[in-house]
Amino acid sequence: MMVGPFRIAALSTDAFPGHEVAHHQPLNTLQALQGRGHQVSMTMGLRPDHLGMTAEALSAFYAQTPSLHLEPAGVRKGGWHILNQAALAWHLTGLPIARAADIILTRKMEVVIAAVARGLPVLYDHYRPWPDQYPLLNPLLRTVMRRSAYKGALLHSDMAAQGFARAGIAEGKCHVVHNGFDAAPFATVLTTGSARAALGLAPRSPVALYAGRITATKGLDQILAMAWRAPEVQFWLVGAAGTETFVQEAQAVPNVCLFPWVAAETLPIWLQAADVLLIPPAAAPLVRHGGTVLPAKTFPYLAAGRPILAPDLPDTRGVLVDGECARLVPSDDPDTAVAALRALLAHPELASRLGEQARKTAQRFTWDARAQRIEAIIARALARPDLSPNGGVTP
Repeated sequence: MMVGPFRIAALSTDAFPGHEVAHHQPLNTLQALQGRGHQVSMTMGLRPDHLGMTAEALSAFYAQTPSLHLEPAGVRKGGWHILNQAALAWHLTGLPIARAADIILTRKMEVVIAAVARGLPVLYDHYRPWPDQYPLLNPLLRTVMRRSAYKGALLHSDMAAQGFARAGIAEGKCHVVHNGFDAAPFATVLTTGSARAALGLAPRSPVALYAGRITATKGLDQILAMAWRAPEVQFWLVGAAGTETFVQEAQAVPNVCLFPWVAAETLPIWLQAADVLLIPPAAAPLVRHGGTVLPAKTFPYLAAGRPILAPDLPDTRGVLVDGECARLVPSDDPDTAVAALRALLAHPELASRLGEQARKTAQRFTWDARAQRIEAIIARALARPDLSPNGGVTP
């Protein structure tokens, strides 16, 4: 069995740079793999207004990965978006760095298809349960994923993996590999008061905090509904700027405060400044929009050691356990959510117990733990291209 170190080429047709999870998730994974001794690189497309950006400028933008080799590739302007993505995927898989790799790692299905067409070994690292969300794609997925060059899927939740397995698509190449968090910034454990003092913020009211993209598609309308019902609580929304309409709606709620995106090294302070951390108790991000499946924020939330209030949905249930490390509530029921929030605030011993268990749970979900899992999957996949270790969905 090949045990490494491996040459890993990550390819993306997403337009870089940016602060989306689709950017930081692969970079964090690659940095952890590099830390374990593997030779890694990432090649991606660029946003139209960044076409002249150099590899050095990209590394500077993503300050948390200064030693990672980031290589921009040109993108075509104009034309149909899907055709542009397909053309870029074909270009990326034809680059020498892709052809020389032991394995290609990608979040993009068009890259998987291009790699398989070229006979290059590829792992699909993704979060969506595509077979459930778009069943018309299943014949295409089956065709691609039965080819020997396709080495498997690293799926970010039990829900996504079960969707592939139910459709008979993965053929024993389906692995649950959760995302993670960077443990180093969380090494310093802060009290709520000391975290607020470090931020220069000292609200007298309790704080419920959401960190992430500030947009209605993330279910933040439910947080606004909670805020109207709980005027005694401050609701902090920390993250990338959202749509003008939603921002105006949020600014109209007296006890909602909007804060800009914060760097990864500062995020732990913000999370520890909260009394309760919120994953919007809404079904729409998972059911209607489909773009949020077990949010990546779940893992730094756990590491912060604060009680988490989240929706009781199939994706969150794969990691969060009600009454153990979180409080799960029915989605789209702000009255019940507010009652649960008030119970956490009124019973500090309960909040402390949930927060402490959350911190213990987080220890299983570092980026290094994810990288260790991936390197084992790569080793087995390259040794036995037709089977997973136990012939099915691997936990």
